[in-house]
Amino acid sequence: MITELSYDELNLEFEQIDFHASLEDISDHVIIGQKRAWEALKMGTEMRSKGYNIFVSGPYGTGRTTAVRKLLSEVSKDTSLIRDIVLVYNFDKPETPRVIYTPPGKGIQFKKKLHSLIEDFKKGIPRCLNNDSFKTKRDHTISLQEQEENHQLHNFEITLKQAGFKIVQITEEDSSATDIAPIYKGKTISFEELQQLVNTGKMTQEAWNQIREQYYRYMDQMKTLFTTLRQSREQMEKDLHKLQIDTVRHYVNQKIKEVEEAFAFDGAKQYLTSFTDDILNHLYMFTTEETFEDDYGNPSFIRYGVHILVNHKDSKTAPVIFENHPTVANLFGSIETRMDGKGEGRTNFMMIRGGSLIQASGGYLVIRAEDIFEEEGSWMGLKRALQTSFAEIQMTTTPFTPIGPLLKPEPIAIKVKVIIIGSEHFYDLIYNTDLDVKKLFKVSAEFDSTMTRTVENTQLFLRFLESNIEQKKLLPFSPNGIKALLIQSIRMAEDRSKLSTRFSMMNDIINETDYWAKKENKTLCDQEDVYKALLNKRQQFSLMEEKFDNQIMDGTILLDTSGTCIGQVNGLAVFDRGYYTFGRPMRISAEVAPGKSGIVNIEREAGLSGEIHDKGVLILESYLRSYVAQEYPLSLWAGLSFDQSYNMVDGDSASSTEAYALMSALSQIPLRQELAVTGSINQRGQLQPIGGATEKIEGFYDVCYQLGLTGTQGVILPYQNVKNIILRQDILEAIKEKRFHIYPIRHISEGLRLLTGLDYQDILDKAHLRLKHYWELSTKYGHPY
Repeated sequence: MITELSYDELNLEFEQIDFHASLEDISDHVIIGQKRAWEALKMGTEMRSKGYNIFVSGPYGTGRTTAVRKLLSEVSKDTSLIRDIVLVYNFDKPETPRVIYTPPGKGIQFKKKLHSLIEDFKKGIPRCLNNDSFKTKRDHTISLQEQEENHQLHNFEITLKQAGFKIVQITEEDSSATDIAPIYKGKTISFEELQQLVNTGKMTQEAWNQIREQYYRYMDQMKTLFTTLRQSREQMEKDLHKLQIDTVRHYVNQKIKEVEEAFAFDGAKQYLTSFTDDILNHLYMFTTEETFEDDYGNPSFIRYGVHILVNHKDSKTAPVIFENHPTVANLFGSIETRMDGKGEGRTNFMMIRGGSLIQASGGYLVIRAEDIFEEEGSWMGLKRALQTSFAEIQMTTTPFTPIGPLLKPEPIAIKVKVIIIGSEHFYDLIYNTDLDVKKLFKVSAEFDSTMTRTVENTQLFLRFLESNIEQKKLLPFSPNGIKALLIQSIRMAEDRSKLSTRFSMMNDIINETDYWAKKENKTLCDQEDVYKALLNKRQQFSLMEEKFDNQIMDGTILLDTSGTCIGQVNGLAVFDRGYYTFGRPMRISAEVAPGKSGIVNIEREAGLSGEIHDKGVLILESYLRSYVAQEYPLSLWAGLSFDQSYNMVDGDSASSTEAYALMSALSQIPLRQELAVTGSINQRGQLQPIGGATEKIEGFYDVCYQLGLTGTQGVILPYQNVKNIILRQDILEAIKEKRFHIYPIRHISEGLRLLTGLDYQDILDKAHLRLKHYWELSTKYGHPY
C-alpha cells in the first residue's frame, strides 16, 4: 500500500513542553547539546602534558567560541603557571638581551628597585670618591707619577743640553708638536738656518752632518721616553680606576646584596653579578653630570634599565588572549625602531614588544584557523614554538633597519595552551596533510549542528532563548511565538527528532522578530511576528528564486505541472547559495533508441556532471540490466538530460527520477506531470534518502501554487526522508485540505505505480519487449552506433 502523508503526521506538536515555565538560571549548564565537545574541551584545558592543545571544529553559529570563553573563564582561575617576563641588557653580548622570569608582580618591583638603585649610585658613588682617604691615595699616586715623569724629562733635558740641543714646541695652525732644536751660540736654530751657515762657510759640512745624526738619535730617545711616560700614565689611570673600584666596591656590593636578597629568583643573581661588574667598570658615568651615549646613539644609562615584557602585577586569573590578527609580529612580538636626528634607524632592548603567544604564557591563546593559515609564516612559527616551548622575537629587516648589530633577544620560555577554532572539516584536512598536527593538537572538540529533541533539551533550548531575550531587553514571546521559534530550529536541523544548535542564527531571528513586533507597537512577539521575520529574511535573498519562477511563469523554462508525458518527469533540485537555500523543480527527460552505448549521461558528455551524479547513472544502468536485460544483451542507446540546465549537476538524488524517465521511454507509458520526484536508488531499485527534502517539497509547491493548484499535485520521495520534512504552515494547510500530496515510498516500483497508474510488472514487461526488439535489430543489422 502506498499511503500519502497526512496533516497530523506532518504537523509538529509539543504537548510535553511547558511554554509558561519560569525562566531558570542556566549558567550552570554545559553548552546546550554539545556534551561531547564540552568534555573534550575540559580534558584539553586540564591536561598539562605537552601536545595537548585543542582544535575546536564545527559549523559556524554552534557556540564554539561561546563554549571556549565559558570554559576558559573557569579554568583560568588557576594562576600557578603565570610569571612576569622581563628583558635586561646583556653586558657581554649587547645584541642579545637577556630574559628573566619573576613571580607575578615581582617584575615591576625589580624594575623600580634597580631604577632606585641607579639613582642612589649617582649620589653615593661620588660621595664615596669624595672622602679624604680616597683623595689622599689618589693624590699620592698622581704625585708619584708626576715626580717620576718630571725626573725622567729633567734628565733627558740635561742630556740634550750637554749635547747642544733643546726641546721646543712647534705650532702649526691648530696643532702643535714636540721637537728637538740644535743650539748655536746660545740660541736654538733650525736646520734650514744651519744649512745657510754651511753654504756661507761659517760651518763645515762635517759639523752639520754630526748635528743631524745626533738629532735623529735624540729624537728616537725622546719618542721612547714619551712612550714610556704614556704607558706609565695609562698604568696610573688603571691604578686610579682600581683605586676607585676598591673604594666603592663595598658600598656597591652592599646595595646590590640587598637587591639579591629581595629578588632571589632564577636569573636575577646571575644578572646582578654582571650588573655589579658593569657598574664598577663604568664609574665615570656616575662621577660627572655629562651625558653619555653608547655606540648606537642610545643613552648609556639605558643599559641598567629593566624592560617589562609581561606584567602580572594585578592579574587575578591566568591570561586568556583571543588573537584576531595572528601575524608573525602580533604572535611573537616585534622590535621597534626610531629615527635619530640624522635620519638613521635606532633601537634598543627597551623597544622590544612581546606578542600574544608570549603574553598568554601560563594561560590560553585562542586563534581562528582561517586567520592563522592566511598569515605567511604564522602557522610554521606557532608549530615551532609549541614544539620547543620557546618563542623567539625576530627583527624584520627593512630599509629603516637600525645601523649596527640586529637585536635578537634570548628565546622566551612559554607555557601556553593554544586553542584553534576552525570550520567543520578543517581539522581533518590539516591532520591528514600536516604530520605535526597529531603531535601538537591531540584534542579535537567537535561541535554538532544538531541535538536530540528530548523534553529536557527542548526546555533548555527555550530557556536559553528566553535568557537572551531578557539580557537584550527584547519583547517577551507568546506561547505560539515560542512554538514558531522551536519549529524553525527543527527546520534548521532538518530532522523532526533534532533541534538546531546554531544559536547564533536563532538569535538573529529573535532580534528581527522583536523588530517587527515593535514596529506594530505590540507588547508580545507572537507567531505572526516570527513568520514575518522569516519571510523578510527570505525576501532579502530570494532574487534568484523569483527570477527562476518568472521564467517558469512566462514559459522560458519549460515545465508542466499537469497532464502526462512519455519519457519526461519533474525532478527536484536544491540551489544552495551558502547564505540561502531553496528548491525548485527541473525537467528530466529520456530518449531511447537501438545502439550499444547503454545509458548516455548527456550532462557528463557536456562536462557538467559531478562524480557522484556519474555514479548514480552507472547504478541506474546496473538496475536496468538486472531487471530487464537478463535474457539477452543490452542493445540500447538511452540519452538522459537535465533540460535547460547549464550549470554543474552533482549528487545522486535524481537517480530515481532518471529511472522513471527511462522506464517511461522504454515502455512508452506516459508519466503524470503533476507529481515531482526525488530520491536516490541502489542497484535493486530501492529508494535511498536524500538531502534538502523540505526545500524540494516547498519549491515544487510554490511553482504549483503560482501555476495553479489542481488538487492532484504532490511529491514522491524516499520514506526515510519523512523525518526530514518540516513544512511551512501554508503547505500543511494545503495537505490538510487535500490540495497537495506527499508520497513516501520504498522502491521504484511504488513510484512508477503512482506516476503511471499501472502495475510495476506491466511496465517491466513493456520495457522488456522494447529492449528485446532492439536486440533483435542489433543481431539483424548490427549496431548502427
